[in-house]
Amino acid sequence: MSSQNSYKNMVIQIRNGQNSRKPEIYTNSSNLSLNILKVLKEQGYIRGYQFLGQKTKILLKYTAQRPAITKLEIVYKKNISLKNLKKISAYKGLGTFILSTPKGILSNYDCIKNNTSGFLLLKLL
Repeated sequence: MSSQNSYKNMVIQIRNGQNSRKPEIYTNSSNLSLNILKVLKEQGYIRGYQFLGQKTKILLKYTAQRPAITKLEIVYKKNISLKNLKKISAYKGLGTFILSTPKGILSNYDCIKNNTSGFLLLKLL
């Protein structure tokens, strides 16, 4: 399975796991999915994750019985400029974006700190 399909499957499994109120899920591992999980953890959307070889255990997060991720949307490699990223990030309530950049997989906030742009992979609320 390609890393692109692996991260898309991971997103679907996170959505399904949260809809079923599961405390944890297991998904196939890839470098891309692990880097995305790192950003999700840093931004407070999951409790954590553990790499188990071919599988990864993801600890889902809930606040007051509600999933920490209310919306998780796959974006099909839309390039976004730093200028637009700054505009979008200035508005509260628009969520977090995860991008593939020359400096790695980063949140929109880290992209601004690192003065880089890239391809939009995920939108989260």
